[in-house]
Amino acid sequence: MFSGNQNNQHGQNNVTHTQSAIFQGIGSIILSLPWAIASFAVFATVADDGTCTGTPYSWGDSSRWAYLTALIIEVILFPIRLTVAKKRDNGEESSIAGLISCMTFIESTLLFGFYIYACIALGNRGSCANQNLVNLLWATVLIPVIVMVIACCCCCCCMCLFGAVLGAAGSAQSQQQAQGQTSTEANQLRHDLEEGRNLLEEQIKETENAHKIDMA
Repeated sequence: MFSGNQNNQHGQNNVTHTQSAIFQGIGSIILSLPWAIASFAVFATVADDGTCTGTPYSWGDSSRWAYLTALIIEVILFPIRLTVAKKRDNGEESSIAGLISCMTFIESTLLFGFYIYACIALGNRGSCANQNLVNLLWATVLIPVIVMVIACCCCCCCMCLFGAVLGAAGSAQSQQQAQGQTSTEANQLRHDLEEGRNLLEEQIKETENAHKIDMA
C-alpha cells in the first residue's frame, strides 16, 4: 500500500514537471518566433541607399541574428528541459541540468545587451528614414517596459485585494470577539443582580422574622 502511494506521488510529480517543461518550452518558442520573423521581414524593407545609416541600421542588421539565436536556443532547450523534468519526476538527478542554467544565462545576457543596444539605436533614429525599422525599435524598447508595468500593477492589485480580505476578516473576528465580550459582561451583570436580589430577599425575611419574635 505504501509503495502504491509512492507510485501515485511519482505520477503526480511526473504530470506537474513534464507539463511545466512543455508549457515553458512552447511558450518561449512562441514568444521568440515573432521577433525573429519580424526582424528579418523589417530589415528586408531597408534599402541600402544611404537613407538608413548609423546605429539604427547596424541594430537592424544584427537584430536578425540576435533574435534567431534566441529562437535556436529555445528550440535546443525544449528537449533538454523535458528530459530533466522527466528525471526529476522519477526522483533522479540530471547531469545536464546545469546546461539549462548556462544556456538561459547566455540567452538572457544576449537579449539584455541587445535591449540596451536598441535603446541607443532608438535615440539615434533620426539617421534612419525607414519607418518600419523605427517602429520595430519602438516595439523592442516599449513592450518589455509595458509588460513589466502591467505585471507590477497586477501584483499591487493582488496585494491590495489580499490586504483588504485580511482586514475584513480581522474586522469580523474583532467584532465577534467584542460581541462575545459584551455578552459575557451582560451575563455577569445579570448574575450579580440576581445574587443581589436574593441577598436582599433573605435580609427582608430575616427582618420580618425578627420583628415577629419581638412582637411575640
